[in-house]
Amino acid sequence: TTCCETNCDEPIGECGDDALQGDLNHDGILNVLDIVLMVNIVLDGDYEAIADMNGDGIINVLDIIILINMILS
Repeated sequence: TTCCETNCDEPIGECGDDALQGDLNHDGILNVLDIVLMVNIVLDGDYEAIADMNGDGIINVLDIIILINMILS
């Protein structure tokens, strides 16, 4: 599975020094804004590799839960 961009050859989580898995607004912080964006991705049926927290090729409630747990821990 690839990361961040459709032509990225690096594994998820290794998208470069400034990329943070789950940081959907690219502000360098995991917070509620990223959760809102991920919920919108799920509702729209879209796919963004940076939102695929478990690397299963699908953005769904499992990815949202992983992101929430990362923020809370």
